[in-house]
Amino acid sequence: MNPTMRRRRRSRSPAAVAALAMMAVAALLPAPSISYAGSPLPAAQSSDGARTLEITPARVESDIFATEVQTTVRVGNRGESTLEIEIGVRGLGHDRAGGPLLDAVPVPDGATVTPTIVTLGPGESVDVTLTGPVPVGRGLYAAVTAGHRTANAVTSRVAAIVLVRGRQPWRTGIAPVEVFVTPTDDDRWLVEAVVLNTGDVHVLAGGDVELVTGDGRSLGAVTLDRAKVIPGFERALVGSVPAVEGVDPTSLTALVRPQWWTTPDGSGAPLAGDETRHPVQAGQLQAGAVAGDGPLGAVGSVDDPDGATGTLESIGNGADSDDDDGSSLLLPVALAGVAVALAGVAVALVVGRRTRRDEQPS
Repeated sequence: MNPTMRRRRRSRSPAAVAALAMMAVAALLPAPSISYAGSPLPAAQSSDGARTLEITPARVESDIFATEVQTTVRVGNRGESTLEIEIGVRGLGHDRAGGPLLDAVPVPDGATVTPTIVTLGPGESVDVTLTGPVPVGRGLYAAVTAGHRTANAVTSRVAAIVLVRGRQPWRTGIAPVEVFVTPTDDDRWLVEAVVLNTGDVHVLAGGDVELVTGDGRSLGAVTLDRAKVIPGFERALVGSVPAVEGVDPTSLTALVRPQWWTTPDGSGAPLAGDETRHPVQAGQLQAGAVAGDGPLGAVGSVDDPDGATGTLESIGNGADSDDDDGSSLLLPVALAGVAVALAGVAVALVVGRRTRRDEQPS
């Protein structure tokens, strides 16, 4: 056979070599995921304060561009004996004060954790991965739980909450429900406006409330503290104004002007809903929302999933994993992929030139 023909059969066009290089790059790129990386975070601890179990980070919040999320948390044994630990995933909601409620909604469809049962010696830890679908325009709201298994029950339960929004567009909305005003000991009125998240993803809700007398006289407006609200759940937004002497708060009408932000930190211009009128009711809704019980590491008390204290904002003592749009995780990988791809194209061009030179008849 002609040697030139043999060389032709072995040769590859520049386009073919470039395609092979791109395929190799694609195979190396991991699926989009959210994971904690960095210095150790303060742990979510068991609610009995014994530091037997911990989970870090205590909160993961992110927006992603993929349709599936992989979130990694770490469960550790801080006790002095070997523990058998049961790990699971549960649906996440919250009460009006923002206290997380486990099992308030079903576990998100398709959400799983691995591993589910581990044995850890003193000082040992294990990475736990939550995987679940996140449809476009929707969110995934769950809690990764870990509990010490004994012969009779699961105790010292801890959990990390997961708030993930899928790719936009998002349908968002905040609707006022009712208003409470309570006189305080320092001659002020505590104003609590309960709002409902009517959208499909969590948002940071806020706004203001104007108090009006029966004859239409305005007593001024109060700016409400912002708070995160999960879809389908109510949240009490709190504010305070000086009390008006001689006026019964329950004789007033509240004009509520809701606002909400889709950025985790409330930056940028808010979206706004219609102003609604509500009769003022007496009584303080949630003492914890006002007094500020302080940050809590664990979600849910021992053997009582609804006994949680703290709020969505305070879980984990401020040691949360917040990725506002997911780009901080995906960009380094993407840049690395582009670099490898460009290198592959360069190699393809060099090979192509050599091939064409070899194929020229002598």
